[in-house]
Amino acid sequence: GDPEQVAAGRERLEMVGRALSDLKPDDREIVRLTLVDGLRPREIAARIGQTPEVVRKRKSRAFKRLRHAIQDRSRTARSDHDEGEGR
Repeated sequence: GDPEQVAAGRERLEMVGRALSDLKPDDREIVRLTLVDGLRPREIAARIGQTPEVVRKRKSRAFKRLRHAIQDRSRTARSDHDEGEGR
């Protein structure tokens, strides 16, 4: 693909990785079990010894925190980029 698109995609992926590392280990585990392992709340609950309801609440909270971490990092990256251009 276009080198600029590849670079932008790589930057986004790195930003998500850094945002994931900002999460608490328990939140990171829920995100991983959901996205990487493809497990449903019922399956995650059985694996970690919680009820599906607790998993749903933790999952909602974890993804909200992840979204906020990504947004914060995105704003910081844009701000750093703008400063680099003398804005």
